[in-house]
Amino acid sequence: MNLRGMLRGFRYLVSETKNPLELLRQYRRGGTLQVRCRDGFEFEVESMDVYFVSSVAALCSLLKKGIVELREGVPVIGDCPVNVNVGVTMLEISESSRFLCVSGVPFIEFTYREPLRFMLLPGFMGLQGIKETFFEGNYGVFDFNKKRVLDVGGFIGDTTVYFAKSGAREVVAVEPLFHEVLAENVRLNGVEERVTLVKGAFSNAPGTTTVHLNENWAGASSEFINRLRGDGREVIVPNVPATEFFEKFGEFDIAKIDCEGCEYRVLGEVLMHVTEGAVVEFHFWTNELRNLYNKTLAELRSRGYSVEVYRKSSSVSLARIIPR
Repeated sequence: MNLRGMLRGFRYLVSETKNPLELLRQYRRGGTLQVRCRDGFEFEVESMDVYFVSSVAALCSLLKKGIVELREGVPVIGDCPVNVNVGVTMLEISESSRFLCVSGVPFIEFTYREPLRFMLLPGFMGLQGIKETFFEGNYGVFDFNKKRVLDVGGFIGDTTVYFAKSGAREVVAVEPLFHEVLAENVRLNGVEERVTLVKGAFSNAPGTTTVHLNENWAGASSEFINRLRGDGREVIVPNVPATEFFEKFGEFDIAKIDCEGCEYRVLGEVLMHVTEGAVVEFHFWTNELRNLYNKTLAELRSRGYSVEVYRKSSSVSLARIIPR
């Protein structure tokens, strides 16, 4: 986060909490944050579970609006706990969304061309991807109507459903971890006939991939994931070798790649099998990856690809890559 963002976050913390300086000290020391909202709500959260300390201010706002309530000091919607890190995103899209808890499972409802419903991960994780896809238009750089689309990193189905609802004639989604939630969201939104799901980690080689999973970042922004990488449990998933995949599924019009670092290994193979181009989320949370990122873009341009980086943060960028 840059200085301007830090100042904005601090002003927000001051506006929503009675003890902003105390919270900052607690956050720096580690341990428990004792949050006292200006509207009288009080709750505690462990600092290690909080990406930005200003996230607690968003929960104060949600409590004030009645979107979230406290139950024995825990922020909840119905019977579903609300992870502190989704607070800002939840607040940003709350005017045009409905959050609900059904039998202990969190959901979001909103309208994109038609009413949509998504099952979320525990804590209402997964909202960030939905916001970026449907509310911010991250993938509006291509026309998907009547196209065949490859979705590498289907996650909970936000992009998969988006492509289908944007008119794609077929979407093939590859997802290693959240395959069951992805399948349910495809079903909930009535696009099963145009979606094929492949379970595994898209890769340039056979074998397995070890994925680090932490309940506090699943579905959060990629930058958040990168900073907490290795902080949770490890899950071993089977690889989906790119060469074998394309032998089975053939060519695509457009590809989307968001696979938390695998993009550098599979991008070349993917670009050989798409006719219109790809949207790629690049990750560069280390100096080594930043150098690889810059080298990759330079090589693509030298090979005649048009590369447009249209969104960028300190460790993540979105780029549209098309053949000239």
